[in-house]
Amino acid sequence: DGVVHRRAYSASRAPGDPALRITVKRVPGGVVSTHLTTRIGVGDTLGLLGPSGSFIVSPGDGAPRHIVLLGGGSGITPLYAIAEAALRGDPAARVTLVYGNRRRESVIFAEALDALVVAHPHRLTVIHALEDAPEGYAGIVGRLDDAALGAALGTLDAGDLYYVCGPTPMREA
Repeated sequence: DGVVHRRAYSASRAPGDPALRITVKRVPGGVVSTHLTTRIGVGDTLGLLGPSGSFIVSPGDGAPRHIVLLGGGSGITPLYAIAEAALRGDPAARVTLVYGNRRRESVIFAEALDALVVAHPHRLTVIHALEDAPEGYAGIVGRLDDAALGAALGTLDAGDLYYVCGPTPMREA
């Protein structure tokens, strides 16, 4: 309605991709998320500001390195882009993603993550944590709290690169 609204969204494509992609989670009553998910279409134009953070992974120097990504819910957005960029651009990098969600159906990028694992089976490990896990689920059950993160990360080295994006309780754990 002619009013400018500004919101921060993370790019969810690796640098160098021909098209920018953002991932928008519709928030009930949210002015911008509702507009983006219900009214924007092909050919529409959005005004964008440049990057405002430093949540990036520097190019590798050819030495092996391990990038650990800890995400919850929509926090996967920048982490997915980081994983994709590292796997594509740094053949010496390994990536471990620990990703928490309420249930299997709420996993953002589920198919894309599965495809990345298939494409990089020895370099990408994805560990899911589900609060409402189906019977017989073999992954982490519950929130990504101290105990769950300790179990998932117990064998990782303190020298690894860690990136965290998700709800405050998960980040604090």
